[in-house]
Amino acid sequence: MELNICNLSVALGGKTILPELSLQVAEGEFLSLLGPSGCGKSTLLKTIAGILPAAAGSIRLGGRDITGLAPHKRRAVIVFQDMRLFPHMTVAENVAFPRKMQGISRPERLREAAAYLEMVQLGGLEQRRVATLSGGQQQRVALARALCARPSLLLLDEPFSSLDENLRDEMRLLVRKLHDDTHMTTVMVTHDRQEALSLSDRLALMLDGKIIQCGSPREVFERPRCRAAADYFGDHCYLDGVVDHGLFSAHGLRIPASLPDGAWSLLLRPTMLRPAADGPLRLRLSRQVYRGSDSLGIWELPHGGQLKIPGCEGLSCRVGEEQGWALTSDTPIFFPPEETR
Repeated sequence: MELNICNLSVALGGKTILPELSLQVAEGEFLSLLGPSGCGKSTLLKTIAGILPAAAGSIRLGGRDITGLAPHKRRAVIVFQDMRLFPHMTVAENVAFPRKMQGISRPERLREAAAYLEMVQLGGLEQRRVATLSGGQQQRVALARALCARPSLLLLDEPFSSLDENLRDEMRLLVRKLHDDTHMTTVMVTHDRQEALSLSDRLALMLDGKIIQCGSPREVFERPRCRAAADYFGDHCYLDGVVDHGLFSAHGLRIPASLPDGAWSLLLRPTMLRPAADGPLRLRLSRQVYRGSDSLGIWELPHGGQLKIPGCEGLSCRVGEEQGWALTSDTPIFFPPEETR
């Protein structure tokens, strides 16, 4: 179902956490709320679920106003990072618990639980106690329980943060597959940039209780609307220069720029550059780090900034030497210098 949040305000302890936030999530869409700790992501998720009250504004799910409804009447299910499974129940009983609360007979709800456990690749573990499962298996049980509730909206609050790296990758693939199979509207909270970029249909980047940019992962990453959006993804630096009659100039680099004359800063990311012996931008290699699958070169810019560029194994440049680089992007990104400080 479509989720529509309009001018939502949330206050905790007398402090406004979310000031008049609006957000739309299409039916069947996977949207990630991305941002640093304390920016209001989990507060928003808990308010959608009905765990926290709204001070103002509205939340509509499938056109129905659920703002004042109790959590169990919203048809929204939230999966927390600590999973909150019942240790005294078997795996099957945990998964079937929402259907028990809905009055479904024991034989029927256990049959449904077994089907959802198959979906999360835990078939045959119905009679195990959750305490005997690994962290990844417990997370799968929590997902199966959420799906068994047959919600209209699935809410995921940092679902993979307690897992190790290999398990996180495995669970991400599973969650996306489940989403594609069920076409369930899903909202996930995360502070992991790669997680949001790889899983989402759209992502909403949050800072200080506000959504500063919302769009497809490619759009938000490649076309940040402000310096704060660009900075959140890291692995970048800024090259200060001047625009004069439609031409940006900085340390030998000259590129067209449809901007007012004056000082501007060019956003530089590793993906925006390619090595070129006669390239106009001269960077000095200060360090090279072996990482197994590749090497990471740490390059110094003429004005003292630093850029980390992976995959530099084929370059003949040694530490302390300069290498020419050319700009590959046809759509360079500029910010006023006061935005890059």
